[in-house]
Amino acid sequence: MNTATIVAVVGVAAALVLAIRAVRAHAMSFERMATMAVVWILIIMTLAWILQRYAP
Repeated sequence: MNTATIVAVVGVAAALVLAIRAVRAHAMSFERMATMAVVWILIIMTLAWILQRYAP
């Protein structure tokens, strides 16, 4: 793993932490929070795949 990959993983982890904290601030149920987490994971994974596929 190179430095850019490590920075990307840390950035994704930070984004997930912020998203989870935002959902908790709205006092959602666990099921709703889990659904939102899965959606965030899919969005981030899709974006990472697209960027990796079309990166120069």
